[in-house]
This record gives sequence, structure tokens and C-alpha cells, in this order.
Amino acid sequence: MFDEFARFRRDALAHAEQFRQYAEESGMKPLAKRIDQFNDALDQIRYIAIVGNMKRGKSTLLNAILGRSNDEVSPVDAKVCTSVIVQYIDTCDPAANERALVFYEHRPDCDEILFHQIREYVTEERNPENRKKVRRVEVHGYFPLLNRSVTLIDTPGCGSVNKHHETLVEQFLPNADAIIFPIDSTIPIDASERQILELLNAQDKDRIFFVVTKCDAIEPEERDEVDSFVRTQISKAGLVCCRLQFVSPKALFEARKAGKSASELERIALESGVEELERELDAFILSTSNKNELVRRRVSYVLNEC
Repeated sequence: MFDEFARFRRDALAHAEQFRQYAEESGMKPLAKRIDQFNDALDQIRYIAIVGNMKRGKSTLLNAILGRSNDEVSPVDAKVCTSVIVQYIDTCDPAANERALVFYEHRPDCDEILFHQIREYVTEERNPENRKKVRRVEVHGYFPLLNRSVTLIDTPGCGSVNKHHETLVEQFLPNADAIIFPIDSTIPIDASERQILELLNAQDKDRIFFVVTKCDAIEPEERDEVDSFVRTQISKAGLVCCRLQFVSPKALFEARKAGKSASELERIALESGVEELERELDAFILSTSNKNELVRRRVSYVLNEC
């Protein structure tokens, strides 16, 4: 996943390092210093936010994309999440220690916890009404599908019992390079979901991937009817549905839990629609992210200077 984008980042950084070495060897130290300063921008991670109501298959989709064989990092079937943003960051090293960092609303420090403790902080069941005052949780683990190029963001559930959810989602979405909006194939888009869609600005709307989940619950001949119904619901919120994909992430998640072979997982990822979603996200981020255009301009500037 995100192979093309990862290659783009690696090439940009390699070119910048070549330019820096040339500048150093040619006695152009000010230019070499400027190139060093560019590297932070060149190495920026892209963000994909997942936004949606509870019971829409969001956690199962997250686990499928993260390549998990259990639900420790994103609890499935737990009660609604509190007002907590959860960031999933790839360590790019299977031997690295898995850990999560819990940041609080009015504390400068954070607590380090183990994966099996995450649900104690992010679910309404274990942290009702966010009594622990958690602001966000960073989950650091080996998530190879993210290719150390993308951070997945699980935003608080819209329309939930916690009044702060909408505010957090509205504040975070402007920083996302792409937005996944899961829709349960068996549940119509409700008023709170339409409200969230109506709140999005034009730029946000262009980055949305509408993903119909739980497709294993509908018959193949019903898909066209569901497709038409979902598009109609989206249009009622004032949006044009440019990207609508059907996925069955539960099949892939369950296959990993069962320890299926790599070839079986590859087949199921294709049949479930998860692989196609990953390809579309990769292509979208590579071709449309404003940050990528900034990278291209800076590499071009440095090349011209050299």
C-alpha cells in the first residue's frame, strides 16, 4: 500500500541529498544549509482521516488497512469512542517495541501504554464521557501497509453522545490529505452524518472517499440498488459523489485472525475491495496532494540553484 507515494518521497529525498552534497563540495555552504532545511518538508507524512458514526464498520476497516490480526489498536464492537483522536504511525520496523502514547487535555506530558490498554482510554465503555480527559492517542507499531508514508487518523464518532466530537472533527479535517467516510450498506445515512457532510468545505469535499462497508451483508444483485440509494443520500447533503467504493473489510480482518496464508490474504484483499481502495488512495494522494506540489517546487528550486 502507498508504494508509489513512498517511492516519490524516497526519490525526492535522494535528489535533495545529492544536491546538498554537491553544494557542500562546491563551497556553497548557504545553499547546503537551505537544502537541509527543505528536507523536513520533503519528508512530511501524509494524513488520511476516517470519519463516521459508530457501527459503520470503521474499526474493522482500520484493522484491515493496518494489517492487524486482532483488534487491540482499534477495538471492534466496543461502545462509541469518546472525543479522542487516534493516530496510527508506522515504525517501519517489525522488531521495534509496540507502544501507544496518551496525551491529555491539560497536561504537557503523556503516558506510555501497551496495545492491550488502548481501549481503556478510547472507548466509551472504559472511559465514559472521556472522564480521563484524553486529548489524543498516538499508536506506534509495525503497520507495513502504511509504508512509513501515511498516518491513519481515527476521528471521534460523529453524532455520538459526546458533545465535543463534532468540534474535534471540524478542527482536524482541514489537515487531512484524504478523508474516508464509511457508510453501512444496511443502514441509511442518518441526519447526523448528513450534517457532517454539509459542514465540509469545498476542499474537504474533494478529498472524500465514500466507502460502503459490510457488503457481505447484501446480495450481489442488490449492489446497484444500494449504490443508487447511497448516491441519492449524498446528493441530499449537497455533495457530488465522485468516489464510491464497496468493501468487505471484515472478511480480510477475519482471515488474518485465522492465520490464513499470504496467497489467501492477497486473494481476499482483492475480493473484499480493500486492495482497490488502497490503490485508489495511493494514486489520489500522489496526484492531488498540495504537499506533493510543494515538494516538486522545492526540488526544482534547489536544482536550479545548483
